[in-house]
Amino acid sequence: MTSAIEKLKSRLLPYREKSVDPVVGHSFIYLQRTIDQLERKVDARAVQMVPPTEKRRQAISRLRSGDTPQPSEWKMIFFGLNDVAEGDLFDTALIDDAVNFAKISAEIQSKIAQQRLTRREWLALCTSYFGHVSDTPEENPQWLQLRKQIAAGFKLLKESSPRPLSWMTVIDTYGDIFTDNAGFLLGQQLGRGEITDISVLEKVAQIPQTSWLWRKIVNHLVSEIFRQTDDEFEQKINELIALSRQLSRFKDNILAAALTRYYQSIFKHRTHLELKLLALEYWGNPQLTSRNKGWQVHVDNAVLLMVQGWFAKDDLKLFFELLKGNRDVDQARLFYWLRYANQMSYTRIVLGEDAQRSKDTDYVEFRAKNAGRLSRLQGPGSRDNNAMIMRIGNYLFVEFSKVGAMYSYHIDNAPFNPETGILDIDYDLKDKRNNRRKVRLRLPHLSPVTHYSLNRIEGWMSRYDEELRRLGISYVAEDSNQPSATIDISRFNAAQSGGRSLSSPAKSEANESRSNREEQIKIIAASLKAKKVDQNFTTREQQIREVIRSVDCKVMDKRGMGGAIHIQFNEPDHEAAKKLLSLGFKPVLGKFTYWSK
Repeated sequence: MTSAIEKLKSRLLPYREKSVDPVVGHSFIYLQRTIDQLERKVDARAVQMVPPTEKRRQAISRLRSGDTPQPSEWKMIFFGLNDVAEGDLFDTALIDDAVNFAKISAEIQSKIAQQRLTRREWLALCTSYFGHVSDTPEENPQWLQLRKQIAAGFKLLKESSPRPLSWMTVIDTYGDIFTDNAGFLLGQQLGRGEITDISVLEKVAQIPQTSWLWRKIVNHLVSEIFRQTDDEFEQKINELIALSRQLSRFKDNILAAALTRYYQSIFKHRTHLELKLLALEYWGNPQLTSRNKGWQVHVDNAVLLMVQGWFAKDDLKLFFELLKGNRDVDQARLFYWLRYANQMSYTRIVLGEDAQRSKDTDYVEFRAKNAGRLSRLQGPGSRDNNAMIMRIGNYLFVEFSKVGAMYSYHIDNAPFNPETGILDIDYDLKDKRNNRRKVRLRLPHLSPVTHYSLNRIEGWMSRYDEELRRLGISYVAEDSNQPSATIDISRFNAAQSGGRSLSSPAKSEANESRSNREEQIKIIAASLKAKKVDQNFTTREQQIREVIRSVDCKVMDKRGMGGAIHIQFNEPDHEAAKKLLSLGFKPVLGKFTYWSK
């Protein structure tokens, strides 16, 4: 039959060549619509769900037992090259099993040579290729062999296809995913904004969200960000923001790289609203770093100060422009405090009742954008007044929208907590409760100023500068052209644990601890496997494993070298401790640690 088809194909070929661009007198709209629908269905069949775990396990078991898998089972095996049976600490994935993988490789090669490899089988191999859990998959010789065969398999499928399929076009475009330079083209294109949607690749090549490929793509993307000129980078910032949402596992890496690159630019002192809001969403308020650890983990202090300055500048502008009672802009005070915005690590706006209740569009928008960052002002005269709290160094400074005096306090002796939700204008901010004994400075805005600039300070501004210098605070000019220190961009690379969000440290640390513990269990398992002598011993080892799985702990097992096993609890767990003691473990005094030979 094959020969007959080949003969027919050769006879039809001349007619095909003549009809490359046929002239058709009818559009055949409905026919074309049907053809399109059928093509979409055919293409969709190439992208299906991974088969059930149990079916994969049965096929893998047959292979490992020495039996020849059934023809239909090879597909299950191709899907399950990374499978490790849950609960079996001694199992090894086929991708790490050189002996059994040799059988699989021979079958793949045979299918390619005999043109028996199907699209479904090829996609199954892709699933295992992209699903291999490793930061350095290229160090695995089986994985390298699989990559070579997938590339050969794709070439076969493409040549044998009667028409170019959409998924084949995608693979053709990004063929580097099957090379040593995997992810380079995608990372480059994403960084340049040439493509914005990566979901299609994920579907057609069966690439899971956890794949090593995304990490490589992100790393190439980071490199591209730092290769761009300031103008090129500025034009792509919003696209990077959108990308961080698509690649949510690596949002921290992308945001950290974008903020750092922005810091290196000539416009670093200009607030980028979208970056500011995104950073607030991912890592929390940068003015509260003790609460939001992500800032100190992901970016240098200089970058943190830049973003803190953005918040300070925006708060100052809002306060002196929007919250001024008569809507006149208090230009002099705004100018003065903006000079120190780059040193402000914390700002807080305290709203009087009028500003809290106003239905004016500007006020409504202001309250919505700053939700969670506002306090309420109370006390006599607070209704139509507002306050601005600023921290510079170790001092808090309080200004009011009604011109009067500025108050200053040492942070360790302030009569109020600036994060308090309700603050009294007299007792808290003006310290009348303590007869103003805690006030370090009380400076009125006397001596009017009319001519002022960065190089010319007069009137009350001069006195303010003098008093601030006595507190150890001096004006530091912003130099937008100041070169930034060289930064090692590899710090923004996505590791296997990529996507770890520091906005919830406790959860992240727990996940990391769990991951480490699983790795420790595997190490222990290898040691225990060698020591299984009888059934009683096996039962005890299983009980030890159950304890390890149930608690947050660190494990060191040197029994294979004649030493002991030590299990250290990160937090006390009395039930687990009792189990270990019943299994013959001995406690280490003063520590939550137990050991046994």
